[in-house]
Amino acid sequence: MKTVLVAFAAVVAGSLPATANTNALKNPVNALPEAGSFEVVNKWSPKADYFWCSAAREALKRGASHRDRLYVSAAMGPSRTEAGERAVAFTYRPDPALVSRALSSTDLAQIGSNMSVSQGKRRCIKEIDG
Repeated sequence: MKTVLVAFAAVVAGSLPATANTNALKNPVNALPEAGSFEVVNKWSPKADYFWCSAAREALKRGASHRDRLYVSAAMGPSRTEAGERAVAFTYRPDPALVSRALSSTDLAQIGSNMSVSQGKRRCIKEIDG
């Protein structure tokens, strides 16, 4: 009976689409000296969702609430923490100058792009392989 159940489970599992949490690739996140700021380094893909997901996870780890806003404080460019890499700097403690530049955008090439930590966390999704 056990053999039949194991065989059945293997057949069912093989017929389902494979899913992979590509955000689990986890781009490195490094601290920056400014309060509430850190850098997400591009190691896997320049896909914006991966950056926002990593930024939201890091902000929550550092004590931000889901309602706090994440801001791009330095657009995609040379990393400040890893030589030869590209990165985006984020903050959940923006200074007044950054808040005044806030954009209704999630573009990683634009300083001031922002979203709530909760919105960023929703970018951490499972994708269907195939």
